[in-house]
Order: sequence, then C-alpha cells, then structure tokens
Amino acid sequence: MGCYNTRNIDGFPPSELTTFRNQGKAVEFIQRIEPTTPRISFGGRPPNNPVSYDEYVLQLHEEGIPSAMDIHDLNSGGRGELINAEVTEAELRKC
Repeated sequence: MGCYNTRNIDGFPPSELTTFRNQGKAVEFIQRIEPTTPRISFGGRPPNNPVSYDEYVLQLHEEGIPSAMDIHDLNSGGRGELINAEVTEAELRKC
C-alpha cells in the first residue's frame, strides 16, 4: 500500500491523504471525485447534477480544459502513471 496525496498546486499543503491498495483503486477514486469538484464556471461551486466521469471529461475537452488524468499524462510524458505521488516523511511533517 502507498500513501498518496491530492494536491492541485505546489506550495499548497495537501488537502487530503488517502491510501489505496493499488493504482486501479486510486483511479476509481479520481473518477468518482473529479466530476463533483467545484469549478470556476459554476461560481466556485460543485455541479448541481454531477455527470459520469466520461461525460465530465467530454465537457472539459469541449471547454478546452484538461482533466486531472490529462494533466498527469502531460506532466509524465504520457507514460500513463497515476496522478497522485507518494508523500515523503518530510512532506508529512510539514502538514
């Protein structure tokens, strides 16, 4: 098991630490949570009626916005690795 953090921007502390049994469980978490997150286009509020992850990604692409998985793929050179990174002991002490 690994300890992974969800952090949008370097410099901000992790808002949540979650442990997943495997990469598949972490991806399931992302696909469940991401469509419910607040958006600037909704005035900083979450959507009233969240859609499926696939529909959500289509909406983002229509607006020219990458999904969390798209951003990770871009940052990792398209290797398809998980977007979450293991948290070091030093990072945990900063929290």
